[in-house]
Amino acid sequence: MVGSFVFVPASVFAADTDVSTSQTGMGSDAGDAWHRPYNYNSLLISQVPATTSETVAASGAGTASDTVHVNHANHVNKVRILLMRHGERPGDSTVPDLTEAGYARAKKLSTYIRETFGKPDYIIAAKLFRKNNRPQLTVQPLSDATGVPIDDSTEAIKNLELADRLMHDKKYDGKLVVVCWHHSQIPLLAKALHAPNNAYPNAWDLNIYNLIIEFTFAGSDVPAVKQVFEPF
Repeated sequence: MVGSFVFVPASVFAADTDVSTSQTGMGSDAGDAWHRPYNYNSLLISQVPATTSETVAASGAGTASDTVHVNHANHVNKVRILLMRHGERPGDSTVPDLTEAGYARAKKLSTYIRETFGKPDYIIAAKLFRKNNRPQLTVQPLSDATGVPIDDSTEAIKNLELADRLMHDKKYDGKLVVVCWHHSQIPLLAKALHAPNNAYPNAWDLNIYNLIIEFTFAGSDVPAVKQVFEPF
């Protein structure tokens, strides 16, 4: 029987954690009301039979929204994923917008992604959170240029759910997928995608906006991972 190992870290922070608390090791703007800790107890889902589906409730979470849906299958997609942070944000992180530099980056990304990686088949952005739509704003020019709609149905804290879908939902097989996410959640999504620990920043620097993490799955659930820095 084939099994799968997935680890959900003990502290997962709410979507748009653009200003991280000292608990993350990524910043010190703990007073920002947008960034409340979202705590799970540690979950280790191990040796779950392939071809089964199960729902694992996060212990101590207490609400249906804290349920992790895990779908396992023998098939692993041959999919390429570009994971990136949204564009620059204002100094006042309660302003749910990009700065002028952020909009400029979004426009340049539209051309850069197409010329460097090709036309994406899917574009995914973190779901709107407390009026924060920076991920959607960042990939909107790419969507406009390619005609590929933005899927913004997944909350940024649903990293395990999204990773499982990208790896096992056959609609992504053989496809190029762009994912625009919130910076503190990127390491968690990278981990859920089975990236080696040294292949991505475990603590995302608040000042880094130009890093794309490229995952290439070639039929195995362990991807080749490459860090690509945008030249702007």
